[in-house]
Amino acid sequence: MIELKKFIDLALAIQQIPAPTFQEQARAAYVFDLFKNTQADDVYYDEVGNVHAVLKSNSAQPELYLTAHLDTVFSDKTDISYQQIDDTIVAPGIGDNSIAVAALIWVAEQVKRESLNRSLHLVANICEEGNGNLKGMRFLCDNFQQQPQAMIVLEGAALGHIYHQAIGVHRLRLTVNATGGHSWADYGKASAIHELVKIGARIAQLNLDRLPHASLNIGLISGGTTINTIASEASMEIDLRCVKQKGLDKLTNMVKSCLPANRNRTWTYKIETIGQRPAGELAADHALVDLTRKAIHQAGWKQVELVNGSTDANIPLSKGIPAIVTGITTGGNIHRTDEYIDVAPITLGLTHVLELVTAVAALSNAEIAFR
Repeated sequence: MIELKKFIDLALAIQQIPAPTFQEQARAAYVFDLFKNTQADDVYYDEVGNVHAVLKSNSAQPELYLTAHLDTVFSDKTDISYQQIDDTIVAPGIGDNSIAVAALIWVAEQVKRESLNRSLHLVANICEEGNGNLKGMRFLCDNFQQQPQAMIVLEGAALGHIYHQAIGVHRLRLTVNATGGHSWADYGKASAIHELVKIGARIAQLNLDRLPHASLNIGLISGGTTINTIASEASMEIDLRCVKQKGLDKLTNMVKSCLPANRNRTWTYKIETIGQRPAGELAADHALVDLTRKAIHQAGWKQVELVNGSTDANIPLSKGIPAIVTGITTGGNIHRTDEYIDVAPITLGLTHVLELVTAVAALSNAEIAFR
């Protein structure tokens, strides 16, 4: 039985602990203690700070993994107070991803061990957002003692959407250095900002029509000191995305083709990778996708959509591990301080996750093999 108020209180207690990317330690410690109070056989931190809880079975079959990321996009200075308005809860980070972390605890309390023919491994992982570059999931997938049967990734406000295709992401930082000087006395000397924006203009004009389902965005530009100083340094950060890894690689090369030969010694540049999420895909008719759809329908949610996205599932999918993303409820304004979730679907969302875990664990390894 789902005690809805108790579950919401748990999600809000998690939400009230700030957890910016790279600063998840306090929230992780709270989740560690919560896991300790469940029926888990083993609770521990790994080397990077992911929190693990294991419900062991007597089977030597590969484990099933259920994960949710701990971190949020909000700084530790953000006002994280919450309010309930009618049938919604408004709170920064509640849908992304506090309610999903709460679902890990709930599953650890509710799952019937006898219904599993393999061990269930629950992980509250770090560094999913932004420049965290999926650090927690990367470490997890690089250090399996045995490749898992499958991975189910929870994103709090994704109910009704099954992420089976991982959008590849390549993030670049272009930095230009020049001699700089006074805007009048040294006029004519190379400016890092002038050279940077010339390159940026060429990048922004790239034609992506031949790369279906790709995007390019110059998201940040910084540099200079004062309005009357010729800038000695400037940089921009570029976000490249594509649903296919080959397309992402081609897009990266297109951006690099915009860089000049740089034979002028008065200024120099360097370009570096600051983030990379590999693309991957699970077939739309794969057993894991089908079981997720059925679990959502059986719980009472009628409309299910197969979608792509950039999530923790990028890593296992890129490594040939069956993985999907599903949600606990619906909501909106993700990554904004007025982020909200809908209360009514939560019971349904939890029900489908529990049913999905049980159904997937019952599959043979051959039935769920990656394709």
